[in-house]
Amino acid sequence: MKATTATSLLILISHFAAHPAMAQGIKNLVSVPGYYRELVHVMLSSRDPDDLRRAIEDQYVALMAGNLRAGQADGELADWFDADVLSRQMFFTFMMVVLGWARGEIDDAGLQDVAAYGQCMLLIGVARGETHARLLERVRRLQGRIKRRR
Repeated sequence: MKATTATSLLILISHFAAHPAMAQGIKNLVSVPGYYRELVHVMLSSRDPDDLRRAIEDQYVALMAGNLRAGQADGELADWFDADVLSRQMFFTFMMVVLGWARGEIDDAGLQDVAAYGQCMLLIGVARGETHARLLERVRRLQGRIKRRR
């Protein structure tokens, strides 16, 4: 297992640090939460932003699929799953977290933990070796923090 891929996968599991733009996106969401919550509602209730919504999804899926393929190539992730399918599922899971946040069901401070937990849970099923062990450790920590928030 290459250290660089292990590091990128551990970054990937937190989802937001997989790319600086994602980290900045989360910071933006919680910096002006009322605005972004309303924006989520507008994006869901109007057909006008459909092209933008699809472009965002396609960019996310391509980024995640590339990271997943790198993990497969290095043996950190199983080779039996389709990286494009899993990355799209990861996107859908993340979007459900964003919807919960937009509805006020997840507070600003918990957004990153809840999203990272969902991403980790999806990856545990395909992770191998040290990556699997580190994901389990991360999930346990996140689960404890999420439980304390309720």
